[in-house]
Amino acid sequence: MRHLHILCEGQTEEILVQDVLKPHFVGVDTRVTYSIIATNRPHGSPYDRVRHVESALAETIGHRRFLPNLVLHEAEAWVLADCRRLGEVMGDPGPAAELERIVQVEPSPELINDGVDTAPSKRIKNAYPQYEKTLDGPLVIADAGLDAIRSRCPHADDWLREIEARMSQSVTQ
Repeated sequence: MRHLHILCEGQTEEILVQDVLKPHFVGVDTRVTYSIIATNRPHGSPYDRVRHVESALAETIGHRRFLPNLVLHEAEAWVLADCRRLGEVMGDPGPAAELERIVQVEPSPELINDGVDTAPSKRIKNAYPQYEKTLDGPLVIADAGLDAIRSRCPHADDWLREIEARMSQSVTQ
């Protein structure tokens, strides 16, 4: 059995590991564990910043099996990958349709904004004041499925592809 250890930034990401990623990798005989870490913000574009931190983590750990991933902005970027599902989970499709219009302006929900008041979680909370980050977010993501996230979030897709490639390599070795 292989072991995949994921570093999480917070409680929402922890729940995503437990409820979405662990079940995904069970089928390939992989034990998934996680740790929660704190991050700070380097400068540059969102993709530049996240790659910088991931590279620094990989260099610091220095082990070929360590593959760092930071979810761009926060897990709510993945929630915004399927706004229709968000509307279904929240029981009101109207605000989700407006969020989808906002998401469509950018090439990916991962890039919609990283401002304090306009981060994905803030946008969702403004649209749905009753939104519970650690409950509703993982429900939306699990319901939407990783294929929906992968199709709209290239950084997430790159990470999952790399994990899958490494897993298939270890099977053949």
